[in-house]
Amino acid sequence: MRENSSSGTLASARGAPSWVGQPLDWGKLETIDRWLERDAQRYDDYWRVQGELVLSEGRLTFSRQENSSPSAPSRTWMARLQSARAGFQKVIADADANDIQVRRAQLGLVEIDDLRDGLAQAPADRQSPYLSRAQWRALPPIPSRLNPTLGSYDRITIHHTAEVPGARFDGTLRDSVLALQKAQSTHMTVRDFGDIGYHILIDPAGRVFEGRDLKYQGAHAGGANNVRNIGVCLIGDFESQPPSAQAIAALESVLADLRLEYRIQRTRIVGHGELKNTVCPGTSLANWTRNYRRSGPVLSQLASSSTSADSSIMPASSSPRGVAIGTTVAVPSRYPTSSTVR
Repeated sequence: MRENSSSGTLASARGAPSWVGQPLDWGKLETIDRWLERDAQRYDDYWRVQGELVLSEGRLTFSRQENSSPSAPSRTWMARLQSARAGFQKVIADADANDIQVRRAQLGLVEIDDLRDGLAQAPADRQSPYLSRAQWRALPPIPSRLNPTLGSYDRITIHHTAEVPGARFDGTLRDSVLALQKAQSTHMTVRDFGDIGYHILIDPAGRVFEGRDLKYQGAHAGGANNVRNIGVCLIGDFESQPPSAQAIAALESVLADLRLEYRIQRTRIVGHGELKNTVCPGTSLANWTRNYRRSGPVLSQLASSSTSADSSIMPASSSPRGVAIGTTVAVPSRYPTSSTVR
């Protein structure tokens, strides 16, 4: 079977290689490597490109695993990453690669860059990397479709992305980048927004992504509800399951920073469904939001804890206290993260 380059559907291709469907392990990667060298020319071009792609993705997977082990030999790790990079670049440059294969290779390069920068595997309960638009390869905004922010922000609305075709919400950087790119594309091409509608997004691993610049009003809560309202969106669907502990910890830190910056009371933290007839942000996250509004820290508690904090998460473009875009920053726990998500 092969993926059609224009539609992504499956069409016939001459027999699949023996490695297709095998579980990922080193043996499979060695088999693909030998197959590419000796036998690939006898197969449809789709399988040749697919072999390069699967081999590179496998090398990246094992590099990611080794990066979490302090005993991993750094030379071997870097060499494997370099091989994966070369393979992804080869797929992108291959005229026979279809659109889906090229996109997977591009996302692989994104994850390699962040692995090498020490971002992709930062433990979310200890550090929460702030990833810039450039790092998730955001499309440039269309200023003519954006409204400047009028006055200081006084509300924060919490959302979830819900279903995103092709995204698994598995916490890998590649999957999260894919979800962000698809969300932005939908907002700009289907809804005619000037950019992704949310200001800040958080993935299941607790990574925090820069969305729409805070100098522009968001497009996330509907009409007048967007005025002076910051949109914070968690990547995932929380109608039937709760967000991860890492995502909740990052959300709490983001809320603390935004509330301190704009002096936003906890009573002004709402779920999307409280402003509009929608199930967003899902039952479990909506319950967490209501619980936060009742028992979350008041501003004086946040201010007290921030005086002993090492750093915070804020976009450089929106706050004089912000860190440089793309900088990895330590995020201290400002208050207990054991709030239950019902």
